[in-house]
Amino acid sequence: MTKTIAKKLGKLAHKIIHLDQTGFIPKKGLYDHTRMTEAMINYCNIYEKDGFIMALDQEKAYDKIAHDYLWKT
Repeated sequence: MTKTIAKKLGKLAHKIIHLDQTGFIPKKGLYDHTRMTEAMINYCNIYEKDGFIMALDQEKAYDKIAHDYLWKT
């Protein structure tokens, strides 16, 4: 039953999940973010822009903090 539900949701995933989300999405993976990161670093170097990379681990974030605080942060 779980596999059936997962297959049905998989068909809709691209409509309800943001394009930047790659984890656990069929045909997407860490490579996508790695390439985007490399492209942004190159862009900053070419156009002499300051930038930074921020990685957020939100495992169980919605269980531990208030939603208002998360979105403000």
